[in-house]
Amino acid sequence: FIKWNRPMVNCCHGEQYKNMPVNAPIESWQTYRNGKLGFELKYPPNWHVANESPEAVIFADGAGGSIRILPQGEPKDGRYELSVPSDVAFSEPASVKVDYVTTDKERYATYIKVDHIGKDTWDESGMIEANAALENPAPHCIRKDAELMDISKCDVEIGDLYVYNGKVNTAERNTIKTMLSTFRFVSR
Repeated sequence: FIKWNRPMVNCCHGEQYKNMPVNAPIESWQTYRNGKLGFELKYPPNWHVANESPEAVIFADGAGGSIRILPQGEPKDGRYELSVPSDVAFSEPASVKVDYVTTDKERYATYIKVDHIGKDTWDESGMIEANAALENPAPHCIRKDAELMDISKCDVEIGDLYVYNGKVNTAERNTIKTMLSTFRFVSR
């Protein structure tokens, strides 16, 4: 299981969640290119670059979905969450690719530890994290024997994992998967 640094869960509510716009065909997406950090990524018109700094680039859709690209990683305490091997078609070398799942085994988030070899702008902790919105999320804990319990009883020291219930925004999740599949390293 992977230690992952990210907020608990992004959430969107009610009508905003239900009326999320349908994304345009990938041919009409914009390409974000960052020569300094050495990568590019395509994103649809209803997404935007929410933050751009020397340490990170964050894409968001304004409804709870986000992709954080962190070439230097993020030195914080992590969370231990229930994960499965990722189904994202990521074309660059990666030492770790996992998807985080809900109590219903729906994939809602992805963690990718990018292989930094030969990429002078990425260090060994460089990573990408992405999450789709969960409608009405509630955190729980799961014990090794698959017993679901209250989060207050969670003890990661003995192998407990965090898990969330809630409805995954499938359209947003599919958009995130497509965006991640367009990630490419580029020359500086």
